Amino acid sequence: MTRSLLLSLSEAPAALIVAHPGHELRVFAWMEKARPLVSVLTDGSGREGISRMDSTERTVAQAGAKKSAVFGRLSDREIYRALLRGEHTLFVELMDELAAEWARANIACVVAEAAEGHSPTHDLCRFLAGFSARKAARLSGRPIADFEYPLLARHDVAAGDAASESVCIELTEDDLQRKLAAAHDYPELATEVEIAITALGFDPFRIERLTPADLEKTWARLDERAPFYERQAEKLVAQGVYSEVIRYRKHLAPLLDALASNI
Repeated sequence: MTRSLLLSLSEAPAALIVAHPGHELRVFAWMEKARPLVSVLTDGSGREGISRMDSTERTVAQAGAKKSAVFGRLSDREIYRALLRGEHTLFVELMDELAAEWARANIACVVAEAAEGHSPTHDLCRFLAGFSARKAARLSGRPIADFEYPLLARHDVAAGDAASESVCIELTEDDLQRKLAAAHDYPELATEVEIAITALGFDPFRIERLTPADLEKTWARLDERAPFYERQAEKLVAQGVYSEVIRYRKHLAPLLDALASNI
C-alpha cells in the first residue's frame, strides 16, 4: 500500500457511505481517525417502518465525523419500489448529488461496504459509491481513492487478493472499548451485537479491513450467479411478505448500466 493511499485513509478528506444506519459501526475506529463525511442511503426502517437514524446520528457524532446532505434519504420500501419499477433517474440524481458534494468537499477517499450479495440495497450502495467517486473525480480534476470493507465477513480473516492489497487498522484496547461502547449504545442493534460477541468473542472486532474497490471485477462476479438475496426474497414472496422478487439481472444490472453511462 502506497503512502498516498494510507494518507487518504486517515489524513486526507474522506467520505463514508453506507446502505443502512448501523453499518458505520463496522469501521468505527477508522471513522474516529478519518472523521469522514457520512452518507446513509436509507433510514433503516425496513418492513417495520421504524427509522434508526437517531442512533446513527449519535454514532457519527461520537466518532467526530460529519453528516452528509444524503443522510437517511430514502426508506427501504422506497428503494425496493424504485428498483422494481426501474426508476433509474432517482439513483442517477442521487449519484450526481453525492459527486457534487464530494467534489466541493475535496474528498480524496471514499469508503463503502462491499457487495456481498446479501441485499440489493447493500450492493447498490457499493456501486453508487464507486460511480459517485468517479464522477466527483471528473468534476474536481483530482483522483479519489475508492475502498470497501466487508459488512458480513470477518475483518480479521482474508484470502487471496484481499489479504495482500487491503489495509488493516489494528485497534488499541482503548479503540476497541470505544467501538464496543458505540455498538452497545445503538439499541436497535443490541441483540445482533450481543449475538456476534457471544459467538465470536472480541478478537474479530480488533481489526478493520479496508480494500481498494474494483467495480468491474465486482460487477463480473455478480453477473456469474444469482445472489443470496434473490433466494431469500423468493421465500418471503411465498410467505406473502413481499409481492415480487428483486432480481439482479432484471432490476439491479440495468440500474448499474444507467449509473455507469451517466458518469
